[in-house]
Amino acid sequence: MLFSHSRLLSLLCFGVTLLAGIGVGWLLRGKAVEVPQISILREPDGKYQLINPLIGFNPGEKEDFAEYEGFEQKLENTLLLLQREGKIDTASVYFRDLETGRWTGVNENELYSPASLYKVAVMFAVLRKSEDNQKLLDERVTFTGSRSLEKPYDPGMVIGKSYSMRELLERMMTLSDNDAKDLLRDKVGIEVVSTVFSDLRLSEPRLNETGDSMSARTYSRFFRALYNATYLNRSNSEYALNLLGKVLFKSGIINGLPPEARMLLVAHKFGYRLFTDPMSNVTEELHDFGIVYVPHTPYFVCIMTKGFKQTDLMDAIQTLSELVYAEAIRLEPISNLMPR
Repeated sequence: MLFSHSRLLSLLCFGVTLLAGIGVGWLLRGKAVEVPQISILREPDGKYQLINPLIGFNPGEKEDFAEYEGFEQKLENTLLLLQREGKIDTASVYFRDLETGRWTGVNENELYSPASLYKVAVMFAVLRKSEDNQKLLDERVTFTGSRSLEKPYDPGMVIGKSYSMRELLERMMTLSDNDAKDLLRDKVGIEVVSTVFSDLRLSEPRLNETGDSMSARTYSRFFRALYNATYLNRSNSEYALNLLGKVLFKSGIINGLPPEARMLLVAHKFGYRLFTDPMSNVTEELHDFGIVYVPHTPYFVCIMTKGFKQTDLMDAIQTLSELVYAEAIRLEPISNLMPR
């Protein structure tokens, strides 16, 4: 009995496929295939009927990324050295390749005082509300006096002068101005800021407390949401990162970059907390979070520190930033990009 040409071709294809399957099965015999535990962060259920907005994506735990094992050991050794030198009491580092979502860290779940990092949540609240009210950023607010005990970076705002919401946003982010933060929060309502924290599944720090409440890993959600434009719309995400790129504080992540890399855009925010409680084990906390826009391999880094002297904490952040940058440019981009 003769087979048609098409029938014979089909049988040949089936045979090749069968042999390939047998070969793969033999190669994998006795071996378990490791599948990273993927977690996806979405806005709270019930907010929408027809969509389920994505906020963040975690491709797995740091143990899934063997390529960072040597880097993690370098970070741990550096932290031990900084502790022996008395530069820090403790510190945390969180690193994430923003193009692949692959990450690692040391003490990344340890809690710290968010301090001025809270201002990023206020910025989120203002920009989110502006998406429903396009004139919001042009509205003006009159400054009637300071409620902050902290000294501003510049002479400060003028009592009796009105400022646009856009001007207040720039002052709050670039100068870390607490008066601007208070006016913005009052204008949009503290409940809107609270919603930002709940949407990102974060515990909101209580304003009357100075305790530790936020980790390097959880705080990364703000920057990932901006980079991926998954919480604010695209234009507001771009605007927010542009503001963060103008922050005047340079004595952390930026000064840890080699001189030839300090011209790179770094969208970041720092936080500083001084403790006056004599029962506290430490006297100061200093943190710096940001995206370093290395061409083709932008990365997010968060460094949080506790210690006894601000200049020592700055030195520690710079040392750790240098290590992170060296690792980021060492690794080649992975061609199979995962969802972020």
